[in-house]
Amino acid sequence: MRVLAITNEFPLPLDRGGPVRFFGLARALAEEHDVHLLALSRPNTTPELVDALRSTLGGPVEVFERPPAAAGAVGAASRWVRALAGGVPPWVAAQHSPELESRARALAPEMDVVAVLDDFAGIYVGPLAQFGPVVWDRSNVMGTSAAAAPAASGARNRLQRRLTIHLSRRFERAALRGAAGVVATSDEESERLRALYGRSADVVVPSAVDVPPTSHEPGGERTIGWLGSLEYEANVQGLMRFVEEGWSALAGEGYRLLVVGGGAPPEVRELADRPGVELLGYVERLEDVYARLGAAVVPLWRGAGVKLKTLSFMAAGVPVVGTTVAVEGLAGEDERHFLVADEPAELAAAIQRVVGDAELARRLSVEGRRLVEESYSWPAVGARFRAEVERVASARS
Repeated sequence: MRVLAITNEFPLPLDRGGPVRFFGLARALAEEHDVHLLALSRPNTTPELVDALRSTLGGPVEVFERPPAAAGAVGAASRWVRALAGGVPPWVAAQHSPELESRARALAPEMDVVAVLDDFAGIYVGPLAQFGPVVWDRSNVMGTSAAAAPAASGARNRLQRRLTIHLSRRFERAALRGAAGVVATSDEESERLRALYGRSADVVVPSAVDVPPTSHEPGGERTIGWLGSLEYEANVQGLMRFVEEGWSALAGEGYRLLVVGGGAPPEVRELADRPGVELLGYVERLEDVYARLGAAVVPLWRGAGVKLKTLSFMAAGVPVVGTTVAVEGLAGEDERHFLVADEPAELAAAIQRVVGDAELARRLSVEGRRLVEESYSWPAVGARFRAEVERVASARS
């Protein structure tokens, strides 16, 4: 079967959640089918990474330059004008590549099915649906998350928020009409689609990770890990709230917090002045970080779908303490696979429990890793996505 796969983020390096998922889905398709991938470049996209992806997928990989972003107030205004004219959110319009779309239109008639691998690339679903069936993988229902974002004060900000919600829902509704198959990352996300648009996902394919060959064995270390892209607002807000409201008690007892992730904004960089907080930036070998940890914290109060940061720690055998949002979509149990707490002080107290209780730490380590191996590893999950793409393609035939 011939599959045209499209993503707005080049899948390598595996430095944040989106590329990890796009890489895993494309790799799962390439295990059984001929995949031709079109992707927008990232600042760290190199010829070596493009060659590595071609080698992994065993097929053509074409990379397109990301559209340049206009700076300043004039640029912001022009983005909103384009967004309103096209009926899409400004951040989606800003990533639309006419060159990629033109190439996709040329290739689509030759393909059995098109797989759109991320939310923002949904802008190509409608134009390509005329050539054949399209499967759209959804990580986040924007129409829900836009409404859940904190409201800013001021008439201008309130108007912008209403427009954001309107455009997000208009964009998603139009793309869903064109998609022959829709994939969501969790039952909760599928329900959000149904509630807003009257269409549930055709299949739930949770996010997944590659499980390391060996497991970390926590030994009461007072070093705690945090992992995530610091270019994502919900991650930044969660980290800042945890440090400001929950960290001082742990710092006073000699705990250290290792913050792993690239793209730190100024407010996060200032956390390096806090007692016990160490900013590591992007780390190539996460195994070296895992080996230092007594536990991991995932303080999220906004977000959708299964969180790759949570899975990554669990797969490595690191005990996880997180909020309800951090473990959304996981078929796990509090006190068995992870500890759940929804206030910063409660997260800090749960961390103290794990570090001070060797039996609890061992149980979370072993059971958490087992859950990921059985239900959230790519061997377990990839076949589910591949089957949905095959179903849509066969229905066309």
